[in-house]
Amino acid sequence: MSPIYALPLEILYAIADMGLDEDDLLSLRLVSKILNFRVHDVHLNVVFQTRYVYLVPDSLKNLLNVAKHISQANLRVRRLVISSLETYAFNTLDDPASEFLEMATNTEEFQILRQMYHTSLSFTEDTSRMRRKREHVSYLIFALYRFPFLKEIIFQNGEKHVQIPRSVVNLFHPSLGFKPGRRIPESEHRVIARFFGSEAPLETLERTNIWREVIDAISVAGLRRVQKIGRTNLLGSGVSFASTFSLSPQQMEKYQRSFSNLRKLHLQISVDCYRPEYNERNGHFCNWLDMLGTQLRELTIVKSVGYGPKQAILFPNAIGLPKLQRLHLFDIKLEYGNFREFLRHSEKTLKNVYMEGCKFEDHCEESCKFLKYANLYLPALQDFQIDVSSLCGTRDSVLFLQILRDDRTGTKKYQLLWRRDCRMLITRKESLPDITQLLGGMATGKTFWSFVKSAKGRDPPALKLR
Repeated sequence: MSPIYALPLEILYAIADMGLDEDDLLSLRLVSKILNFRVHDVHLNVVFQTRYVYLVPDSLKNLLNVAKHISQANLRVRRLVISSLETYAFNTLDDPASEFLEMATNTEEFQILRQMYHTSLSFTEDTSRMRRKREHVSYLIFALYRFPFLKEIIFQNGEKHVQIPRSVVNLFHPSLGFKPGRRIPESEHRVIARFFGSEAPLETLERTNIWREVIDAISVAGLRRVQKIGRTNLLGSGVSFASTFSLSPQQMEKYQRSFSNLRKLHLQISVDCYRPEYNERNGHFCNWLDMLGTQLRELTIVKSVGYGPKQAILFPNAIGLPKLQRLHLFDIKLEYGNFREFLRHSEKTLKNVYMEGCKFEDHCEESCKFLKYANLYLPALQDFQIDVSSLCGTRDSVLFLQILRDDRTGTKKYQLLWRRDCRMLITRKESLPDITQLLGGMATGKTFWSFVKSAKGRDPPALKLR
């Protein structure tokens, strides 16, 4: 058997991708001179490939140091995660005996929290001034200029129990002594994670307009390789429908150049305007999506619950998204004619459609019409799921109708899926009889949904003409 240092670099990279962090690889490099030489490049890639950015001066200065480092570490950066988590406990600084210190369950935990608390005292003024003067935007633009191979921008919103990397803990709270090579014990990590989550996060990155500022910074920096703009969860209020998508002709031109390779877009929107302004802003959204969408393969759009009017959101249908393969929509009201025209540009490529909490204006009839359209005119469709809870009277769980297509045989399978927990995992499945005839015929929405509601192995009813 070959020793580990004799393995090809490709296998060493694969080993690193199996969950080894920067400290694991540092330990590996310390085994021997040969391994130090062979794993050096892999180690640096793991350290610099993904950079976490928090909206505090130390984090942004650290990002700029990476961008300017003489080792050209900037050329290794592929993914930027911009987090809304607070790294210092600003809201508790006036009261040392606050609930913040009461999180400790023993003396050791109390000492950790107390050290973190006192570190926070030193950074209140600097951080407040930076946010007040919007200095973080300048930091981001200067750094982005030096990340020519950046491919992903991820927005991490409002997650209070995420895994905090050791390097992040050491950057903000060096007094804890978690230097390279020293592991954070699980018990201490739980305390540190609670500290990072003890504050209400920045109202969310989108709501403070950071989302738009980062996207603008990418276009100003002239990056051309960004393939994904995403987010880690569905928390928060989303980007402003009123102000995010309005661009000048000059900005539009820069966006087109910078995002010409965009493949994945995950967007949460807050509809914060009303008619007649709404129609104008919806037009800006259509132009914006048309402009970004020529190479888009995957689109997720979430409408924040409880925000704005309940009127339909219109989608672009001038150019559309001709290469779209995956479309996921959450809690969006749709106008049937507009939505069908939007999908017309993607009919030959669309493979996966997932619609949760979405409604058409005449939901009973138009959702049935949309099912018929999807069943007949989307030949590449492999997995189609639509939330039918309101149509089938489901209260204790979310009910989806699913159409699955076998690529090899072309046969279709119809089933109902019950999803109940917060991660929307399937809790129950039930096969439906072949409803191809119903979907291809003239059955009314009322007839169709009555059958689905009480299907349970029954044969489809005779077609009922309108």
